[in-house]
Formats: sequence, C-alpha cells, structure tokens
Amino acid sequence: KWRKMVLKIHSYPNNDRVMRAKIAALYVGVELEEVPATLPLTGELQERVPLGKVPFLETEDGSIVFESIAILYYVGGLRADVDLLGRSHLEKARVVQWLSYVESYIWKAFATLLFPHFRPENFKTNPTEEKSQEDQLLKVLKAMDAHLTDNTYLASERVTVADIAVMPTLKRVFEHIAGEDVRSQIPHVMRFFNTCMGKTNFAAVLGEVTLCDKSLRQKRDEQLKAKKAAEKAEKAKAKEATAAPPAAPPPAEKKEKPKHPLDLLPPSPFVMDEWKRQYSNNETRPVALPWLWENIDKEGYTFWFCKYKYNDELQKTFMAANLITGWFQRIEHVRKYLFGNVHVFGKSGEGVEISGVWIIRGTMDPTDDNLMGKDDAAYYDWRKMSSDDAADKALIEDYCAWDGDFKGASELEFNQGKTFK
Repeated sequence: KWRKMVLKIHSYPNNDRVMRAKIAALYVGVELEEVPATLPLTGELQERVPLGKVPFLETEDGSIVFESIAILYYVGGLRADVDLLGRSHLEKARVVQWLSYVESYIWKAFATLLFPHFRPENFKTNPTEEKSQEDQLLKVLKAMDAHLTDNTYLASERVTVADIAVMPTLKRVFEHIAGEDVRSQIPHVMRFFNTCMGKTNFAAVLGEVTLCDKSLRQKRDEQLKAKKAAEKAEKAKAKEATAAPPAAPPPAEKKEKPKHPLDLLPPSPFVMDEWKRQYSNNETRPVALPWLWENIDKEGYTFWFCKYKYNDELQKTFMAANLITGWFQRIEHVRKYLFGNVHVFGKSGEGVEISGVWIIRGTMDPTDDNLMGKDDAAYYDWRKMSSDDAADKALIEDYCAWDGDFKGASELEFNQGKTFK
C-alpha cells in the first residue's frame, strides 16, 4: 500500500536541477520540502556530501542522495505503478540513455553560452568557444529532433524521467540561447516541448515560458556593434569638423529584395486591412460579417479550418492559450496575408481543445514554408473551407463572433479566443 512520503531537498532557490525532482514528486505523489542550503557545507553534511555541492536529497530515514540525475531517478522510482523509469528492460535502458544525453551534451553548453552572461565573475566569455558550442548544441538538438519525428516522448510513449530531466534545461535554452533562427530548425523538439508544457505537473513547476527572439550572444554582439558604430560616428564627426569635406561617393546600387510569392498574385478587390478595420471597429454579426460576405474575393482569398493534433494531451486552458499566443508571435512576418480566430474549448482537467478559422491570401496551403510551415502549422490538421457551403459559412461566422454552436468543430464549451489581425 502506498504511503505518502516527505523528503527534504537541500539547495539554493530557483535551481533548475531541483525542478526535475519537483516535477517527478508531483507524478508519484511525494511531498518535497525545500531546505535552503548554506554553502560551504559544514559538519556532518560536509562529510556525507562529496565536494559539498547542491542539490542533495535527504530521505525519511536520513539517507543522502546527491547529484540531480540520481535524485530524479530515486524520486521517479518510488512508485512502480507510475512507470517513470520505463516499463520494459529496453525502456529503462533508453531512459538512462537520454539522461546521459541531456547531461553530456545539452547542460554542458550552459557553461559557455549561458553562465557567462549571468555570472561573469565566475565564467569568462570566449567568442571562439561560443560559436563552436552553438554549432554543437544545434547538432545535438537536431539529433533529438530526428528522434522525435516518430516519437511523442524520448524513451517511451509515456512520460518518463528522461522527459522530466530535459524540460527545465530546454526551457533555459529556448528562453536565452536558441532564438527563432534555431527553433525553426527543430519543429519536433518544439512540439515535444509544448506537449510537455501542456501537462499540469510540468506547468506547475516550470511556469510561464518566454521564448527569446535572439540568443544572449546575439543581443550582446548587437549592443557592442552599435556602441562601436556610435563611437566611430562620433570620431568621424569630430574629424569632419576640422577637415575638408570629402568627395561624395558614387551611389550604391540598390538590390531589390525578392518579392513574397503572395505579392506576385493578381490584384484583388478585397482589401485585407479594410476587413481588419471593419472587424475591429464594428459589431461582428450585425455589421462586420455582412461586409465580409459582400466584399470577399473568392478567387483571391481562401478560408481554412485548423484543429490542434494533440488536443488529447492538453490539460490546462491557460496553457492552451499560451500555445496560441506563441504561434501568433512566430507568424508576425506574414501578418498582412492572414486573418484568423483560434479558440480554446473546454475546462481544465475536463478536456481542452484548440481549433480555429483563417482567411488567407491566395490558395497557398497554410503549411507551406512561405506562410506558417516553418512555425506551428505542422501541429494542426487543416481543411479548406467554402463560404458557399452553409455549414462552413456558419462555422466561419461562429469563430469570428466568438459565439454560436461551433457545429462540426468542437463539442466542448467555448472557453476563450484569440484573434490574429
């Protein structure tokens, strides 16, 4: 019979390595008491904890377990019925495989790419090492992405300590190291990350995630470049004040930026910006929707319905809303070609779904790389709609109005919506 335990974990506040044990504790139903550690350790603890490092775990009988992976493995194995360590002998081996992978290849990158920016007194910046480590980290993430192409989780078809170990680390990577240029190359890792963040136990410990647009190195380099440019401009200005004006340089040849494929389409009488103004400034059903049906160009624009592929893994409505917000942020570069309403249905703990309706310029598939293919579109099933079909037209109106039957879309109750305009 299972008896709830109380374990003590000694560390400093907000330690990513403690987050692993906290997530596992929620899965197995163990109470984890955090004890602030005073470093360096003294007395008996100094003798029992080699090297005097944190975190370390103190069990109910006073036994000590140190090293975060060992602590995670111990907590995750307290209940065999939860299967966090894997069910079969092969799954257990794969769990250890991915635990080693995370520690050896991903966490290792922090010493070069993360710590120098937050603890410069202990970690020095080396530009050569930074570039090499960034290339290596991308290689490591791409290898994980290839594995996740046909797998939901790392070691099993259920959550294991391997997934728990990597998530706090990936969170730091995506918040500070891997900008949009990197994340766009690992869509399956991003799907895995969002899937785990949609689960209550992960979200409760890891909290909100703010994806970085650029890495800390890129931001630092841009600041240094801007500073040098300003200093150079200041020197040039001072020199210009005492020197004769130089001859004007010949005008540089202007290189035309390649046009987006949708900009090459024949002109359309339907103006997307005007529709967005009508929608924003008027009542939806009485004014905006009649304007839409009167003006829509059926040859130049298409309607699409989308439904999240992993709705069965969503548990919290606020996490589902965060997924939509993140998606909208990542497709800002194609805003002028799109208008959409994406909604959350259901209640936390009782079933949650995401689906939406879009108006898109042209007939291009939403998953095309020129539209949303490099972002979250791959996580959704898509169906082309027809405004001439009564059911489709009603569904388009319901999504635009944020009310109605939503027939054919979801049987769950409307919870909240977001508009991309």
